[in-house]
Amino acid sequence: FFNPSNGAQSTVSNLSVSTGEMVVFVGAMAMGSNEAGLGGTGGFQATGNSQFITNLRTRGQSGFASWGGSLSLDTTVDWYTGSSPIVPQGMFDLYTVVTHELGHVFGFGTSAQFNQLFNGPFFVGAKAVEANGGNPVALSGDLAHWAQGTTSNGVPASMQPMFVNGIRYGFSQLDYASLADIGWQITSGPVQPPRAGSSTIVTTSPVSPTAFTTYTLTAQV
Repeated sequence: FFNPSNGAQSTVSNLSVSTGEMVVFVGAMAMGSNEAGLGGTGGFQATGNSQFITNLRTRGQSGFASWGGSLSLDTTVDWYTGSSPIVPQGMFDLYTVVTHELGHVFGFGTSAQFNQLFNGPFFVGAKAVEANGGNPVALSGDLAHWAQGTTSNGVPASMQPMFVNGIRYGFSQLDYASLADIGWQITSGPVQPPRAGSSTIVTTSPVSPTAFTTYTLTAQV
């Protein structure tokens, strides 16, 4: 897997991964590009009989079943880590970027199973097509993302190449459907990105108004 702190290829000997779990190595580095994050799957090297190698490669599953991978975040950008879905101008939303990069760790645009579902510049996985109103889903030029501007039920899809500042993206129905096409079992619908609770503070000016005088109430939400 790529070392998320410097980008170099790294190896962990005899990595232990429990059934039903994935391991994701997370770090940060200066990327010097337009990328706020990078994510990808890991590989393996092993010796043993063919059944042992098959079990390592598939983890006993028929679809994509990596042990995990790595995810890196750019140290040169301003990160927004708040829970409010309103992202300050000029900042990168941590939730949005990490969700997107985990999609690549899970095999979107990075797995053989994903690559087998192309028809020209379109993704034709049955579940994604169904989620897209019965139409193949247009891909970006790198064939590893949805085409820029892709939406699902009016919601921006997470796995498009670029995000609009000030908007929090989460996995849409279309994003989940594509993971189901490459072998994941999806047990629930899209989860809305976390939103902040709210409270209102009201102040009075002057603090102690008297009858028949003008005063101001200021509400801060």
